[in-house]
Amino acid sequence: ILSQILLAPISYLVRAMTGGTVEVEARGSGSEVRVTIAGTPVACPPPPAGWLARELLASQGGRLRCDAGADTLAVDMTMPLRRTRVLIVDDNEDLVYLYRRCLTGSRYNMASLSQGSTIFEEIEAIRPDVIVLDLMLPDVDGWQLLAELHEHPASRDIPLIVCSVVREEDLALALGATTYLPKPVQCHQLIAALDQTMLMRAAAGDRRAIGR
Repeated sequence: ILSQILLAPISYLVRAMTGGTVEVEARGSGSEVRVTIAGTPVACPPPPAGWLARELLASQGGRLRCDAGADTLAVDMTMPLRRTRVLIVDDNEDLVYLYRRCLTGSRYNMASLSQGSTIFEEIEAIRPDVIVLDLMLPDVDGWQLLAELHEHPASRDIPLIVCSVVREEDLALALGATTYLPKPVQCHQLIAALDQTMLMRAAAGDRRAIGR
């Protein structure tokens, strides 16, 4: 949806121009981001009220405004920023503290569990976008939990990052993990794994949309 929202004004401007430039500027502030896409020289009216990009943006809680000058057209879009919810399942308090420090100030909003037996209740409560799972848990078999998460209707569409000292990447991926991250973990590795996993999820969503 975001790709289409951004592509629509760029395509609209390019089709109306025989030359010139299109400039894109993005600015984040608090809970929203403002994107301005401007073209010059442009000799065309602003997009119509029922423009698809406007409707898509509104469906995501955003706003769109067009400013037309003598030979310039600017499309100004304001979009809410939604933080990605991460559920950490790990009984190592020091590591959970490290995770929290790593993700402070990032796009990721973290919740944590020290046991696996209540994970489905937590999934129902917070609806995480991604789960980071340790395999060495005090109350359940981590391998079995991984397989259950991959198969359960409430969690099978949630990407899973296995983060463990157990060096069994192939097995983790075979049982449903999206990404494998070996311990010990540094902040940049955790964020890179989350970024990669969310990109893979977005790409999978695009493929499903195309299939429909």
